Amino acid sequence: MVVLLAALAVVVAGCSSPSDTMAENLAESIDGVKDVDINSDTGEIKFETDDGSINIGGGEVPSDLFVPLPSGYDVQAVIQTDDGTSVSVAYDQGRYDELVSYFEDWTNSDSPDWEHGSLNMDQGGSSFRSDNWSMSDRGINLADCMTAASTDGKPNAACVIVISE
Repeated sequence: MVVLLAALAVVVAGCSSPSDTMAENLAESIDGVKDVDINSDTGEIKFETDDGSINIGGGEVPSDLFVPLPSGYDVQAVIQTDDGTSVSVAYDQGRYDELVSYFEDWTNSDSPDWEHGSLNMDQGGSSFRSDNWSMSDRGINLADCMTAASTDGKPNAACVIVISE
């Protein structure tokens, strides 16, 4: 269901108010969806489902998120269900190395059970970096990414996804 809702969110993201109402009604007809709110002014789409809530294009980072996030982010998505939480935020791409250091320090002080992996690729004049930290039912992923503001098809941000079950 999350994939279907995310696809619908992409379709209606640029819609105006009358289309918002039509899209909301369409989404609410999906089995398990209780309520949908589309705000075309902010681009935020909120779904309430039988399993929890999904905010795409905004929302607030839950106060009980297991890792404190450094300030200066833009919330991309927040998904909270009975099975867990996923938070996606974007930072200025120039902060990538700072964020690696921050999460490395935080995970080292939190528990020796955290595992860290990284990947760096250069291809066709573009480079891509990804770092992830994982421990049992929790994970932090940091990667070069493209936000809606990217106009050249190249990464323009450092995105962090935090997942807990």
